[in-house]
Amino acid sequence: MDKISLEPVTLRHAEDIQRLASDPLIVETTALPSPYPANGARTWIEELLEPRRKNGQEFAYAVKREDGMFLGVCGFNRVPVDKARVEIGYWIGVPYWGKGYATEACRQALNLAFSTMGFQSLYAPILARNKASQRVLEKLGFRHIRTYPNTVYAKWPKEEVLVEYALSRDEWVVLHTEHHQHP
Repeated sequence: MDKISLEPVTLRHAEDIQRLASDPLIVETTALPSPYPANGARTWIEELLEPRRKNGQEFAYAVKREDGMFLGVCGFNRVPVDKARVEIGYWIGVPYWGKGYATEACRQALNLAFSTMGFQSLYAPILARNKASQRVLEKLGFRHIRTYPNTVYAKWPKEEVLVEYALSRDEWVVLHTEHHQHP
C-alpha cells in the first residue's frame, strides 16, 4: 500500500473535501449531510471545525497519499474537557475504497489520540450495514460495545441500527506493544 499521512484540515483542503464528500455513497453511510451541500466543505471548516478546534472539541485530519493525493478525512469530535471518551470518525473517497487507506489513517489517528492528545478512550457509532467500516475498527483492536436503534443521527430514521465500537488507551498500549514485538 502507498504511504499516507495525516495533516490538519484547513481551507486548502476544502475543494478536495467538497469533491469527494459530494458522492452519494459517502453521505449515505457517514454523518455528513445528505445531499452534501454546495460549499459544504468551506462552511464546515470555517464555521464549525475552526471554532471547535480552537476550543479543543474537534480535530479533523486530511488523509493524503505520499504523492499528495487527497483521500479523505479522519478525526475526532465530541471531545469532552476531560478527554475521557472521544468519538472517532473517518471516510475515504469512493475511488480509494478497498485499498487499506481507512485502516492506516485510523492507525495513525490512534497514535495521535493516545500518544499525543491524551485521550483515554475512543468510540465509533457506525451503521450496522456499513460492514467495511466495522472491519476497519476490528482490525485495529476496537471491541463491539453495543447495537442499538439510531438515536444519534437525525439524518437517518430510528429504524437504522447502529453498532458502537470502543478502544481504550490501555487496550491500545497492549495491542501496540504486541504489534511491535511480533513483526
